[in-house]
Amino acid sequence: MYAPLVTCARASRRPWIALAAVTVALFGCLPDLRVFPPETTGGRCGDGFTDIVGESGPREDCDPGEGAAPGCTAGCALACEGGSSVATKHCYFVAGRASSFGAASELCRAASAHVVTFAGDDEVRSAEAAAPSSAYWIGLTRDATNVYAPEGRDEPGFPEAPERGPCSGCFARTGDDGRFPDAPASPSAGAIGCLVADPGLRGPWKRTSCTNAGRDYDVLCEREPPGALSETCTGGICVRIPLTEKRYLYVPSPSAPTEAKDLCRTLGGTLAKLESAEEREALARQLARIAPESSVWIGLSRQTAEGPFQWEDGTPETTKLWAEGEPDREGRPRAATRAFLDLRGSTYDRRLLRVPQPMDDKPRPCLCQY
Repeated sequence: MYAPLVTCARASRRPWIALAAVTVALFGCLPDLRVFPPETTGGRCGDGFTDIVGESGPREDCDPGEGAAPGCTAGCALACEGGSSVATKHCYFVAGRASSFGAASELCRAASAHVVTFAGDDEVRSAEAAAPSSAYWIGLTRDATNVYAPEGRDEPGFPEAPERGPCSGCFARTGDDGRFPDAPASPSAGAIGCLVADPGLRGPWKRTSCTNAGRDYDVLCEREPPGALSETCTGGICVRIPLTEKRYLYVPSPSAPTEAKDLCRTLGGTLAKLESAEEREALARQLARIAPESSVWIGLSRQTAEGPFQWEDGTPETTKLWAEGEPDREGRPRAATRAFLDLRGSTYDRRLLRVPQPMDDKPRPCLCQY
């Protein structure tokens, strides 16, 4: 049993923080965010949360859900024909071979999955444990704005240089010029709009035709745990993701950027620290289900105009998760500022980090961690 992670809030002179303190006082301390209530009714599996997969103990990856549903075992565990990723806890497997992206998509959809996409190199290494035998399709297709975007998925795409970008939080493996070379068997450049990758981290992804690549490529599929990962709790909405031991609290009450830190402290935590591209992706997916057109303050800030961005614990920013042109967009004066995770999905660089525009430090919800 874990020790309690948070304490009751203390009084504050700031009205919204005082309100949070009153809420906690009325309804009790925040729960131990590592412990969730057991199932009380039938019709679903487990406790309503996707369990972290361990060497022993129950697995509830598809929780809640029907046993033996597509991609789930009779015990509500995520069925995985290939390998499970350490980086994401997703399942990766080869569903066959195809010479077109449409055929590859159909093979994955039939297995309750999608053509693989990646948040970072760690996920690439984990996914390739599924052992594709040769080059394989990537789940990005080029649109009319020269961006490679995931099919029907709210994840960041990747801009093709020099027409778009740079976008440090967008992930792909390109050549030194920021572009994708053509695959050897590709037809004329005008028909090119899809990507394939050689196994390993040996080189850039390559462009090929979406409709006729000139050869068959492996179809590497990705299946994600569909289970519930959040619940309403004191102070906001408690969230957890399978790939980290941290627990998060989404606080919907808007606060100013200078006061978000104190609000999380009042609730017994700290502003969230995003330590990998995979953590950002998993958190953004869950938060977007709660507040799809919102943005949340996180624990990354710059204290002076010329200073570096640092996390609340004083560590420097090393994982670059910024949207296009951020944080020092051309023509925007540098300033002390706090970053926010943008959950809105209207641009290719969705669900990445931004800083407020000048004179736009409007109150936003915040994300605390424990």
